[in-house]
Amino acid sequence: MCSVHLAPHQESAAFESHLLTDPIADIAAGKCTEHQERLKLYCKDDAVCLCSLCVIVGAHKNHNVISVCEAVKELKNHLENQQSMIRVNIINVQENLEVLQNNQNSTLEMMCKTSRSIQEKYRIRREQLDNEEFLALQQLTREQSRVAMVIHDRILTLQNKVKEYEKALSDLAHIPMSDDILFIQKLHAVAPRMNKAAQIVHNSTLKEMIKYPMEQTRELRDRGEMIKLYGQSLTLDPDTAHPSLILLNNNSIALGSSDSQLYPESPHRFNGKHQVLCSVGVSYGRCYWEVKTSKEVGWKVGVCYRSISRKGRSNECSLGQNEKSWCVQSGMFSPLALHNKYKTKLPNFRDYPAIVGVFVDFECGMISFYAVSDDTLTHLHTFEQTFSEPLYPALEITNNVRMTMLTMEDYR
Repeated sequence: MCSVHLAPHQESAAFESHLLTDPIADIAAGKCTEHQERLKLYCKDDAVCLCSLCVIVGAHKNHNVISVCEAVKELKNHLENQQSMIRVNIINVQENLEVLQNNQNSTLEMMCKTSRSIQEKYRIRREQLDNEEFLALQQLTREQSRVAMVIHDRILTLQNKVKEYEKALSDLAHIPMSDDILFIQKLHAVAPRMNKAAQIVHNSTLKEMIKYPMEQTRELRDRGEMIKLYGQSLTLDPDTAHPSLILLNNNSIALGSSDSQLYPESPHRFNGKHQVLCSVGVSYGRCYWEVKTSKEVGWKVGVCYRSISRKGRSNECSLGQNEKSWCVQSGMFSPLALHNKYKTKLPNFRDYPAIVGVFVDFECGMISFYAVSDDTLTHLHTFEQTFSEPLYPALEITNNVRMTMLTMEDYR
């Protein structure tokens, strides 16, 4: 500020009331361009500074006008509000940015974990396939050796038979015909061998010799090998359980009860038959699982299509009583295999099995049931059919009967 012009304002009492401001580079910026008067007012409608004449005779007549000081105060307050809002926005954006970054990190971590899980899953599958191939080839080698040995023994048996017949013919050819007494004596000497050799060998006996030598123990299977190759640990689906069934131990146990449970309504729930399905079905390949029973009677173990009827007590809902289900049923005197109301008595079901094994070969259309005893599976019955839907393991349980889906890992 010019010291010459500043001195009177500082020294004279007449200028004490004058308002001093910092000097500006362009003094014209503080004057109205139209009236050349100082800009002392502010038009809120047009957001511009005005001189006093602009309000009286100019374009801003009757506008909402305040002093520059008031305008500065209001604009500063507005500016502070805007700054506060911007700071709030910054905080909000930073918070969400932090959440997003955390989400990014957790998502990447989850994807890495999923990737490792998938890799581990398929590694296990490859190992299972390799192990299954090894065991299958090993079993084929044993079968090849067994068959070769049986056929070799049969060949030797037939060759010995031929030699026996040829020897009998040779002995008969050397009997002297000229001496009657000697003829009779020699003939009686070879008569036992001749009579034996002269017995007609029936075609059925020979055909039996050339048939494929089936293994005599085909009704028995090795439990450990079955579990190792195809064993699956299954759990029951609570959305399908009849209200009289109590599910325990992470849905691996079902207990028949006389009291109804407070299960939520579900279109998948059996409301007439005391039945329950497993959560996962078999739609391809081979699968084996085991069910432990607590009593001799009062249960069915089987499989069914998921489309089986659920409501009511008709045969369309009952395991083994329709074309959508297959099962074995316990019984004190008449244990049965059931499908589509057709009943088959189980000859190997003399003593009720504490554990029932179920084997499904989906592509081959085969469902086999076994009585489990220690390390041996005794064949009960096999259903053969082409399947049109995935097969879901199923149980029917009466009051006070406990059924347990066994964990296969415990028996590997």
